[in-house]
Amino acid sequence: MAGQVGKDGDRRSVFFELSRSLSSTERDELLNSINKSLKMNSPRGSEPSSSSDTDELNLRLMQEFKRISLWERFMLWLKKHLTGKGYEALMLEMKLDRLKRTIRKNNQSLTGFETRDLKPGFAQELWPLYEDSLLLYSCFDKLFGKSGLFRDVMISLFQNELKESIKSPEQVYSREEMIEVFRREGSDEAVRRKGAELLDEELEQVIDKQLLKRLESAVAPILAADRLVRFPFKRMFGAFGVVGVDPMDMYQATGNIPTFRNATAVTMLDQLEQLFHGLYFLSITVESDPLTLNVADIVLSVCRKRNVREEESEAFLSHFKHLVETAESFLDASSLPELIRFFRRDPYYKIRIVQEKMDLKAFFRTTRKIIMREYIEEELPGVRDEATDRNIREIFAEGDVERLKNYRTYQSIAYDELALPMFLFQRSLALLYAFCTKNYRNDIQETVQILDRGLYALNRVERDRLLMHASAIEDVEEEIRKLDHSLSSEESDGKLFQRLRFSMGGDQGQSRMFRSLVQQKDSEAASIVRRGCEAVEGLKRIFEDTLKIRNESGTQALNQHYFIKGTPVALRSILDRNIATLRRFSFVMQQIKRMES
Repeated sequence: MAGQVGKDGDRRSVFFELSRSLSSTERDELLNSINKSLKMNSPRGSEPSSSSDTDELNLRLMQEFKRISLWERFMLWLKKHLTGKGYEALMLEMKLDRLKRTIRKNNQSLTGFETRDLKPGFAQELWPLYEDSLLLYSCFDKLFGKSGLFRDVMISLFQNELKESIKSPEQVYSREEMIEVFRREGSDEAVRRKGAELLDEELEQVIDKQLLKRLESAVAPILAADRLVRFPFKRMFGAFGVVGVDPMDMYQATGNIPTFRNATAVTMLDQLEQLFHGLYFLSITVESDPLTLNVADIVLSVCRKRNVREEESEAFLSHFKHLVETAESFLDASSLPELIRFFRRDPYYKIRIVQEKMDLKAFFRTTRKIIMREYIEEELPGVRDEATDRNIREIFAEGDVERLKNYRTYQSIAYDELALPMFLFQRSLALLYAFCTKNYRNDIQETVQILDRGLYALNRVERDRLLMHASAIEDVEEEIRKLDHSLSSEESDGKLFQRLRFSMGGDQGQSRMFRSLVQQKDSEAASIVRRGCEAVEGLKRIFEDTLKIRNESGTQALNQHYFIKGTPVALRSILDRNIATLRRFSFVMQQIKRMES
């Protein structure tokens, strides 16, 4: 069935199920976007109406005075001389008298014109509408109240309509594509942004105007009925003397409709207008877009948070149709527009009915965005690791980088259980050490020596810059070795660390000592990583500047060949290869540093 219930039979809010991996801020932003697209925060039934001011009313009365028959003009002229009233006042009385006759002809038990009140007969006519609305109230309150489950109805309708053409998140944006994006861009946001772009491309292909029109027509009766089902009937009955008690409780206890008293009409005009909005809007909507059994099934499944039987949906549909029939009957019998105009003493009063327009395309885009984000967030940890590993394998021919011997994670320590920190810069420090001992020692160092003995032998400034950065990389290698060794059992810090590692339980003092030691080593590691990255970047700039040399001696030096692993290679090519290695290393280090921060 359309309810899409889980195995346990429970059906939580689809929106919160889809967005469970998002932060509260992201969830609120998406929820606001959904509510805006569905107009769920609009005050239904409170659309602005238009009343004439005194000057405008008099102008319209006199314009109509010019169009009435000669006999009517004569009678008004006679009344003017008998009563001393102006033509505007007499025309207003004539228009209001016509409204009286229309109302009395329709139903004489509704109002007392001279006393300007509504009779108990009005409330009695309203009672069947109240009864019918109560049968639907619980479901509609869940749809449009605080729960906002109408979102889930729309999601289900979209899924039903597009089940053949809509793609899964994995089909739109594969894990392999995410890995390649992260390898190139190096950030979570780039992966998310690419997912959003691919999703927009897919939606443009599957959503068309005909689909949106079908969905709007499908839910139009539900939206229209909400104005009436959640109308404040109790407050209106309170104006007729039923206060301090639920009207339906009185009816169920006695078997009789409550006894109503006359109600002052002037104080109820806004309520009467709101009631007319609901009645009229429902009447004109279901005439062109009747509620279908399929939509009734989805609505009821969402409200009851379970799949429903066909007879339940048929019963809901029957209640809905009966509400429509009762609404149309009351609308015909009540003369509401005439009552409102009469008691407002404005025969030209306009009751505006504004039909809210939903942006279903924006709604579906947002819900699909939630699904895509959920998928991306679940995949991101593995995507980061795989993308970084691939980038590392491009830098190191041997493949994986070995972890340090002591500055690492220990399986014997229950970090989560004891709320203890791990060493923060394990991966970046290990990668930097591998670069120093492999890439620098085996390749780049030889390039530094070639430049030192050749091109920069007579250029003291550039030579000092070159050797400063090269020396810094060599120093970083030694500092990493010392830091790692300081945690071995041969050093004082290492002895303390190993003792704490095996003896720590719930002792808060030992926990503080452990945290302090880890923080100290992390601070040293962060400093080493920073200096190492600066040295690598400095060496890369020198190599790049070297390739920019355009004088004759510099060009000759760059074209000179050197034996590298038994093969003659031009210095220009050696520098190009080294620069590419340094760039890849810097990029990967930035990725890892973001992951560690």
